[in-house]
Amino acid sequence: MNVRDPRVIAGIALALALVIGGAIWLSRRPSTSEGAGPTASDGPSTDAPEETSAATAPYDTKQQLEVQQDKPRAAALVVDVLNPSAVRTAIFENGWLSSAGTAPLGRGYLGSWAAFLGSARGDVGLSGAGLVRDAIVDALVQAPVRVVLFEGDTPMPPALITASSPATSTALKGLTLALQRGGFIVDACPGETAEVADAGVLEAVDGGEAPPPLTKQRIEIVRWVVAEHDLYLADTRGRVVLARSPRAVVNGVCTTLPELTPAPGVDVQLRPQVAGLGRPADVLTRMLGLGTDVALSWKVEGTRLVPVGIGATVEHGDRLDAAPLPASLLAAVPADTAVALAAGIKLPAKLDEASLAAAWGEGGMGEAGKTRTVIALWQPRGDAKAPTEVALLWSDPADKDALRALFSGKNAMSIDEVCGGVALSSTAALLSRIKASCKGTTPSIAFAEPAVVAGLKEAQSVSLVVDLGAVLTALLEDGWRAERAAQGAGAKDKDKALPTEIDDARKLLDQLPRQGLVGTKSGASLQPRGYSS
Repeated sequence: MNVRDPRVIAGIALALALVIGGAIWLSRRPSTSEGAGPTASDGPSTDAPEETSAATAPYDTKQQLEVQQDKPRAAALVVDVLNPSAVRTAIFENGWLSSAGTAPLGRGYLGSWAAFLGSARGDVGLSGAGLVRDAIVDALVQAPVRVVLFEGDTPMPPALITASSPATSTALKGLTLALQRGGFIVDACPGETAEVADAGVLEAVDGGEAPPPLTKQRIEIVRWVVAEHDLYLADTRGRVVLARSPRAVVNGVCTTLPELTPAPGVDVQLRPQVAGLGRPADVLTRMLGLGTDVALSWKVEGTRLVPVGIGATVEHGDRLDAAPLPASLLAAVPADTAVALAAGIKLPAKLDEASLAAAWGEGGMGEAGKTRTVIALWQPRGDAKAPTEVALLWSDPADKDALRALFSGKNAMSIDEVCGGVALSSTAALLSRIKASCKGTTPSIAFAEPAVVAGLKEAQSVSLVVDLGAVLTALLEDGWRAERAAQGAGAKDKDKALPTEIDDARKLLDQLPRQGLVGTKSGASLQPRGYSS
């Protein structure tokens, strides 16, 4: 297992932060106006409408867009907003978001897109009072909304998808009349071979009735422009898809999505797609004996998004246990840990590659497994050049030599005995923090907020703890320093106090809660439970 590839934990933490931050449908910070049109990941800039013809071509003129993929990209993560009207109210009326939105933090996050979202309806030719933002959101909250992040090493913007309905289509047509500036036509989905009946007449065969001609079902993509920023929209094949690039729209129209499954008392679900996330996710689900229907759930309470927990089918009950996290191991988790993923795993008494391969195979362990508690720690970084910070806490010190052998690849980790268990770390600095926490010289998560401590002490099989403030503060500070370094100011800024705007943003982010999502094995399923500071 490549421990430097924390895509599963990263995706979960990122999506959670985006949902809480109220940026579900614009879940990546957009580019400036210089990047209008298809993004760099979408291919040559010639896909964008020609500037020279914009003044003379009708606003509904669409260009042909060639798609070179042999199949649509699969979904990697799907965020299902099952109750969009409740989530909309929570976002727009949340006091913290209101404060952050008017502060440099919010203005910096939105960047030049603030002009798009903050434009008055009347300024772009829409009737009625209010903002363009409200008109778009109101058009899309008629049914559950899905945000899809796609697989692939080449970045592609996420797509927002909802079911097409007469009410939604009518509202979007009104927006299109005012905002449309060209668009694209795609002949078919990538790799599509199925054909559909089209209008027209073919000659009769053997004197019989003439069959209708067959053609692939083309996709029409509308380009919206407000304040020199683009969004792309398609309303076809029963889906409405909105994204920041036309190719993301094509993937949103064409990709296969898991069935939408509303759950009582759940307003938002994050559903990792094992096939789209790749081998690390496959290894993790196999190790835990879970099915592919893992879902992390939240509910809206007033203006807050409150964790409900983790649910999934348990396909191999002999691989997962249910017990409180050991107090000794919790003492080694630093209090400022950004993301922690814990599990009680049943493994062979003797650990090696052969025994693990057999245990995770179809035949199973063939003996009663021995439970180990494993806690993975991860510190997200906002600088691509920063070292990956991942650590693994293991409850059984007898496994130390086996773990050293298992994690001895090209990304070998530092290993030591800590708090009666074993700690493996990708960096010496993170290992030092873990040791300091164990010794009590720095605080541990065992002394976190009372609700968090209580949640950690209850029986659990799989749990995810995310400190939203710690995640976003680290990303903010790293990003600022990386930008300064790119400008040649990195050396003199290294030990310099942060500017007032960054310091104020950190204080705002520190107010965000620490949330825990838990799944406890009960028969053939995980029973969800959640808590929050």
